[in-house]
Amino acid sequence: MDHRGDTASTRTAGPALVGRDAAVAGLRRALQDAIDGHGGLVLLAGEPGIGKTALAAEAAADAADRGVTVLCGEPTGRVRERPASGPGSRSSERCWRRGAPPGPGRCPRPPQRSWPGCFPSWRRLPSRPAVRRPRRPAAPALRERAADQARFDLFDAVTRLLVDGAAERPMLVVLDDLHWADADSVRLLGFLARQLARSRVLVVGAYREVEAAAPDHPLRRLLAEVGGAAGVVPLEGLDRVAVEQLLRRLTGGEVTAAAAGAVHERTGSNPFFVHQLARLLAAQPGGLAAARIAPVPAGVRIPGRSSR
Repeated sequence: MDHRGDTASTRTAGPALVGRDAAVAGLRRALQDAIDGHGGLVLLAGEPGIGKTALAAEAAADAADRGVTVLCGEPTGRVRERPASGPGSRSSERCWRRGAPPGPGRCPRPPQRSWPGCFPSWRRLPSRPAVRRPRRPAAPALRERAADQARFDLFDAVTRLLVDGAAERPMLVVLDDLHWADADSVRLLGFLARQLARSRVLVVGAYREVEAAAPDHPLRRLLAEVGGAAGVVPLEGLDRVAVEQLLRRLTGGEVTAAAAGAVHERTGSNPFFVHQLARLLAAQPGGLAAARIAPVPAGVRIPGRSSR
């Protein structure tokens, strides 16, 4: 089935995406471009709880609704540097074709298969870059050259696997928590990004800016190297109007401007904190309308931001 004639999505974003109209529209344009044969890499950046995963899940659900193959993955552990283990080793890698809509902040789940089940040639990929050991100890320069060649062969094989697999049906690859990815995985992502312009593959990655800000973090090098080959969507906190709208959706009732302003200030406009505070206040007698919200004490920090 050919999807080149697919029209733009008319899907309505869920309540978790209040105030994200521009970001949702941008991802939908990028997906349509990929369907039309102009793939690419889009990175969602922001503090914890700002809505990166929810936005990526919305993109995955939109893609599944449009018949696009959706692949989702994330690092197996919160360790930045791990031994290179090659593709297919992450326990959370799954693939879906027109899967069920996702829950809040999740990629589509059922029906699911492992990534190798999506590609007959997947198991022929090396589990790690294979370097032949010479009979005599090789000079460091020769060993490094052999390792570089093996890494290139692996990266090229993975890239061709995805690009060729998307020739029949366009593909969305969602990679969450990239700030925990090891250096070789980030290098692979950079290699892939340079090959997507004439493909039907869209890669959407999400990372925490505060954790990727370290001078030696692999993502900093990736952003410097890929340049225009990647689009970065920085996600900021919600404005007061969006917080008020989100509170109405969460509580199902009226919310005064004063209450919305207090929640906006107390949560630092972070959508996750808005959700949690709304649940807490709604459970109290009188609900949000009767709640008294204390101001944020001086010096309290919102994760990923400077002192208030």
